[in-house]
Amino acid sequence: MGYRSEVGFKVQFKDATDKQKFITTLGADWETVKGLVTGGATTIAFAESWIKWYTTRTIGSMAEGYEDVDALDRLVALAQELNELPDDGEKFIRSSGYFGRVGEERNDIEEWAWDGNGDGLPYGHDLGSIITSITIEDDDE
Repeated sequence: MGYRSEVGFKVQFKDATDKQKFITTLGADWETVKGLVTGGATTIAFAESWIKWYTTRTIGSMAEGYEDVDALDRLVALAQELNELPDDGEKFIRSSGYFGRVGEERNDIEEWAWDGNGDGLPYGHDLGSIITSITIEDDDE
């Protein structure tokens, strides 16, 4: 029981070395998510069509959430954050990325993307999109 979402993201790095540097930077969160994500030599991706996507929140003295969702959320946020650092810094890792989430309610949609600004990386919105459609049932039986 509970609220569910369709969630997907893709992060593309400049090369395999940058992907590995990112995984190292992600640290223990990588151990939590590595069995949940897919990807090639330069990408990390995730797609789930029916997931309880709650990040941890504190209610009174109780923490409520899911460790794997928190780690996936931090993965996307960290990739974007490191891409926005000055490109001559040692923590900088160039990437492009896309995140989308569609909840059960009509207006519950999140979508954002960032661009790697060169090095042959695609625009973030080229990595994913949310598509909505209308279906009208035929009344002929």
